[in-house]
Amino acid sequence: MEFQPLYFREKLNPLADPPNPENGRLNIVNPRGHSALVTLWSKIAGNGGFWEKIRTSRQGLLNQDSPLAVVSNLYGNGLPQMLANLAYNPQIERIAVSGGNASGSAEALANFFSNGVREESVGGLPMLTIEGTQFPLPKELHPNNFRYQPEIVQFNPGDLEGICNFISQPARRAYQESDRAAIDLPKPVFKDFPSDITFHNVSAGKPLEAWMEVMYLLDRFGVNLELTGEKGKRRALFNLDVNVADASFENEDDLRKFGYNPDELKAYRQTMIDPTKQADKTYTYGNRMREYFGIDALKVCGERLRANPMDRHSLVSLWDTSKDLTHQGADSSSPCFTDAYFDLVNGKLMMTAHFRTHNAVSAWLTNLYGLRAIQEKVSEYSGIEPGQLNVRSRWVGIDPENAKTVKAQELIKANRKSPLEVDDPRGYFVTEVKEDQIVIGHYSPKGVLLREYAGNPKEIKDGLRLDRAISDADHAFWVGYNAAKAEFDLTGKVAGF
Repeated sequence: MEFQPLYFREKLNPLADPPNPENGRLNIVNPRGHSALVTLWSKIAGNGGFWEKIRTSRQGLLNQDSPLAVVSNLYGNGLPQMLANLAYNPQIERIAVSGGNASGSAEALANFFSNGVREESVGGLPMLTIEGTQFPLPKELHPNNFRYQPEIVQFNPGDLEGICNFISQPARRAYQESDRAAIDLPKPVFKDFPSDITFHNVSAGKPLEAWMEVMYLLDRFGVNLELTGEKGKRRALFNLDVNVADASFENEDDLRKFGYNPDELKAYRQTMIDPTKQADKTYTYGNRMREYFGIDALKVCGERLRANPMDRHSLVSLWDTSKDLTHQGADSSSPCFTDAYFDLVNGKLMMTAHFRTHNAVSAWLTNLYGLRAIQEKVSEYSGIEPGQLNVRSRWVGIDPENAKTVKAQELIKANRKSPLEVDDPRGYFVTEVKEDQIVIGHYSPKGVLLREYAGNPKEIKDGLRLDRAISDADHAFWVGYNAAKAEFDLTGKVAGF
């Protein structure tokens, strides 16, 4: 039986005689051999490579009738393909593993056959993880799908005698084409992408734009949770911060396109500032802020800010700890919107609202318009023009199986845009070549030169990072692009940051 790879065929190079120094990834020695050598992160060809070592130690192992079929690196990411190739080539009975083990790939290869795998969800997909490691594999690569399992022994790189003796052992049996196991490795389509689920933020110009980003983040980075009782599944993020530059009412046709009724949103805005306690509800936000605690907190905040725009006491709490914290059972109800804070920023009234829990589909955008009504009311009392509106959702989620969620996600996929933004509040950069070096000038938004960064790209990059001069990823890409152009103009090549 000849060695026939199902994967990485384009990287497979027959052994040249003498070995080709440029030939350093996968190398076939004898297609009918029954052993393999895995060199991990160590080089195969060139000075000090394994070809040179084997030629010095055991010349015969490089002949066409060698028991050695193939020599390969293994960095880690190629493990699924290597395993699939082994399943298709069961005549590879022994694998000698040696070389630099930078990523734990040696243990992953050995543990797959000796320790087995466990089932886990990775990125929302059912996958396997090799026991004793963090290496994920497609579910198709289960050890049970291997008709024959190779013997794997790890050697010290200096133990060439041990490696050669192990590889040179005779084959145990003859193999037929019917012994091959063809394992198809599907290209994964991940649902869940890794992130810090407690640290996401959005900056947007208008409410609809902000809401679409909230939904996108939940869809891409949220975690699936099973809530107690009858609430069922939720997909959630924690401490999601959203900054909206202008939360005033938007075009009504745009709102209708996303399934929102403008008249209902306007009515909801009024309930947010209505102090009346409604008989059919356990609480209303307007009542909690303007009557429940015995004062109209919005009016008090506005008056304080009118008297002293730098006042730092304008915090309104809707949470009644003595009642809301102890409510339990199906009939209990506590405010989701817990507090609001008002401050003067850049000459305008900024409002920051916190939510205990938030439904991104049915409540988030509606709440935002309601918060704007609160901001406008305090603006009316204070005489300060409304500015930025910030919303922190301590827990924000969606019901992934709800029809409204599915429809909203379809609309967002069709309409969401993410334009390249380089309007960084920390300023802008001008890249030039001066006196045979790259110089990047950092200017304030008003055009004042703050600092110049000069030197090679790495030195400039380190300086920008140390100073935290760039706040936005799009801006960082843009500065890097211009620096690369400048480096090319200067040297004729790009080494990169």
